Amino acid sequence: MSTPLVPVSLGSPDVRAADLEGFRVLAAAFPAGLSLPRHAHDRATLAIVVDGAFRKRLSRGVQECRPCTVIGEPAGERHSNDFGPRGARVLLLQPVPRSDDRGGGWPGLFEAPRFFLDASIVDLARRAFQELLDPDDLSPLALEALGMELLVAACRQSKTEYMERAPAWMARLEELLHARFTERLSMRSLAFEVGRHPVYVARVFRAHHGMTIAGYVRQLRIAWAQEQLRRRGSVAAQVALAAGFADQAHFTRAFRRVMGRPPSVWKRQVG
Repeated sequence: MSTPLVPVSLGSPDVRAADLEGFRVLAAAFPAGLSLPRHAHDRATLAIVVDGAFRKRLSRGVQECRPCTVIGEPAGERHSNDFGPRGARVLLLQPVPRSDDRGGGWPGLFEAPRFFLDASIVDLARRAFQELLDPDDLSPLALEALGMELLVAACRQSKTEYMERAPAWMARLEELLHARFTERLSMRSLAFEVGRHPVYVARVFRAHHGMTIAGYVRQLRIAWAQEQLRRRGSVAAQVALAAGFADQAHFTRAFRRVMGRPPSVWKRQVG
C-alpha cells in the first residue's frame, strides 16, 4: 500500500497560512491526543514547535518534538504523529520546490530528516506565528523577512552532523531535561536516571544533538525566559532566578550568547 500524500496541516482545526515569494508559511494548532497514521507530504517542510509536544515516528527512529524543537523534513518522508495531552502549536514553512532541488534551494536542510534545538529560531517562529494570528497590511512583508531568516538559520544549523538514530534511553533523558531544566542538574544524577556511565551519556548526547547537555539546557532556559519576559510587568532579575540562572548577570551573558543581544534590548524590540 502506498503512503498517502497529505497537507502538512492535516488534523489541525485552526490553520492560518500565507503564500509568499519562494515559500508558504502556516501557523497550525493541533489538538490534544491527535494521532495521524503514516503519511507523507509532497513538499519539504521546516517545522518549529512553538509550544506543546508530539511524537514523530520515522522509519529510522522516533523524534520527541517539544518546545524549541526544529525539524527539517524532506518531501515524501514517511512518518506518523502522536500529539501529547496539551496538543501543539507549530510554525510550518514549505519552500516552493524547484526542478533541480526537492528542498527549494536550501542546501543540506532537506537532504535528510533534521532535528535540533534552537531558542533563537523558536523566537523568530513565535513572531511569525503572531503575524499570522493577528495580521495587518505589513504582515506579508514581516512574514517574508522572518521566513527567510528562519530558513537561513535552520540551513546553517543543519550543517552540524548528528547521529541518525538515538539510543533507547535518549528519550528518557530528554524528558528529564525538559521537566527539570530550571533545576541544578549533574551528569552523575542524569546518567543514573538512564542507567549509563556519565562520560558515555555526555559523548552520545553531543553526537546526537550536536551540543552538550549544558548547551541544551541553556537553550531551554532561554526559550522559557523569552515567554516570561513577554508578560507585562515581568522583571528580568526574577525571570533569571526562576529560569535557574545564578543571578541576572549570568542570565544576561547566556541570553546574549544565544540571542545576540541582552534581554533588556530583546524585550524592548519584541514589545
